[in-house]
Amino acid sequence: MTSRNHLISVIIPIYNADKYIGRCLESVIGQDYSNLEIILVDDGSTDGSAAICDSWKAIYPNKIKVIRQHNQGASIARKIGIAAAAGDFLTFVDSDDYVLPNYVSALYDAAVANDAPVAVCPFCKIVPEKKVYATEYSLANNRILDKEELFRRFFKYEFWAFWGGIYCKDMFDGIIYPNATINEDYFVKAQLFSKASRIGYSPYPLYVYEAHPGSLSNLKLSVRALGEFDNTIATWKYISEAMPKYSKHALAIASEAACKWLRAMNKLQIKENRAYADYRLRIIKFISRNLSSILLNNHLLWKIRLVLLYEYIRSRSAAINQVISKA
Repeated sequence: MTSRNHLISVIIPIYNADKYIGRCLESVIGQDYSNLEIILVDDGSTDGSAAICDSWKAIYPNKIKVIRQHNQGASIARKIGIAAAAGDFLTFVDSDDYVLPNYVSALYDAAVANDAPVAVCPFCKIVPEKKVYATEYSLANNRILDKEELFRRFFKYEFWAFWGGIYCKDMFDGIIYPNATINEDYFVKAQLFSKASRIGYSPYPLYVYEAHPGSLSNLKLSVRALGEFDNTIATWKYISEAMPKYSKHALAIASEAACKWLRAMNKLQIKENRAYADYRLRIIKFISRNLSSILLNNHLLWKIRLVLLYEYIRSRSAAINQVISKA
């Protein structure tokens, strides 16, 4: 068993989560790893979240730190939490989720026992109010994820979130944070994984992700939601430079995002304000410049390639007709 003597900072971004934050904090306070500091970053909540944070800090003044900011999004909240953290290691929990009692210790053991600056674990996705039981943990089952397995799974949408992992704090030195705040985790995690010499792995789903109607995964078409496309493009460009072996994998992810949002704009036949028109043009240019690579990319399902091609042709035709009608 590892010594478990490092301070670990648990960073929790909070925005209008008064229905869930008590449950989240109970699960973090109840960790079997005791040397924790808990950083609550209130991102301009307008419900009762701020008062709940204060009440918990009053009970645990030496363990909980509360930071307040004007609403800037979870990405900025995490950055502020990272800057304020005193821990040797950082881990993250979203305020509407919760963790099992050995979440921190299992990740910590997977990192330290394997001399890895990063360790990850799976998560459990549940419907609201479903009971989740503790998972029996064994240090003997921790192992190293080699880069091949890690990136194979990463580009199948695993390990994207900040949560479900533990990181040496200095891993965040030099990390570039994107302006777009949808799927920013993907871009940051690509950087962390590419620079990590080793990745520890605990095979237990100790993080409980509970999807809610207002969560980011359920966002509908909006200018903010279109930021997902920006972050997939940024990640593809980064991977192409840092780890070109996986550039086709990253191109497939960017192509899926392009297909998803171009189809959404075409399906809704949205009125073209300047922001939507800009995104449509950028997506069309991305497809035009990479069309052959996209269509020949075997990491992208044929069905998606065909839908993307259809929506691309449809958008080009609409743009040409618009030009003709104005002539």
